[in-house]
Amino acid sequence: MTESIRILPIFFVFTLAGCAHNLAHLAPDLTEADKKCDAQQWPNQITRVSCNDSVETPVIKRDTPVLLQSFETYSSKRKLLAQQFDEENAPAMEAWKQFKRGENEAIAILIAHEPEYAVGKDSSLNKDIIAANPTTACISKILVISMKCYDSIMHPIWQRDAPDTLEYYEEFNKKRLRLAKEYDAVGTPKIAVSANDNWQKGMKKALDEFAIDARLAIQQQQAADAQSAAQNAETLTKILQIGALAVAGAAQARANADNAALQAQPTHTVCHNYFGTVYCDTSN
Repeated sequence: MTESIRILPIFFVFTLAGCAHNLAHLAPDLTEADKKCDAQQWPNQITRVSCNDSVETPVIKRDTPVLLQSFETYSSKRKLLAQQFDEENAPAMEAWKQFKRGENEAIAILIAHEPEYAVGKDSSLNKDIIAANPTTACISKILVISMKCYDSIMHPIWQRDAPDTLEYYEEFNKKRLRLAKEYDAVGTPKIAVSANDNWQKGMKKALDEFAIDARLAIQQQQAADAQSAAQNAETLTKILQIGALAVAGAAQARANADNAALQAQPTHTVCHNYFGTVYCDTSN
């Protein structure tokens, strides 16, 4: 099962491009949220993606609501890709279920002969197999190759730790190899590889489109913030201008009042006749 591609790398792109918008906490918060999904095994891709959506959406809403619409568009595309992946990969999944069913039946028979191999049994056999870690060491797209790798690790351990039941282990290994051949025979590896390739390509396209949409949303928000700031500044200027006019008006009104008061004061006029010409002096 291929893992779901997260949206996390997109935010590093924004940061490097100088378009970060309240993203300081977003990347680590998404990483932390997705741990809930990483810790579980999923039967198909759509359930895995649904888990990603359920934990990522609240983070987007809280940290960067400006990106919510872009994320919802991306989320819809991711769900559609997951559905397509599951449909394309359905034959491989069914073949895998048949393999696991047969393997579990063979394991049950083996444990009946060698109880020390039971899950959770604190035995040297189990401890040595776990320490050898064939699950990690034997990853391959071809199941038969993986099972042969398992045997190359487990056979010598079994021979050393449980020699009395080695023949039952060898019988178990034959059954498992047969089941692996049946799994590979239906073209399962090619189906799985094709489904995974289509998923990866689709996700890359969806992420690229999300990056464009999110960057545009951030720029629009920044422009709106700048416009709002400019409008606020313009309003403040008008308020100050109105205030200045009011102050000037009050000063002028005071000056007019003073002049009126001055003019309203009583006057005293004295006139004199000098050489046939009358001269008058007026004083307050």
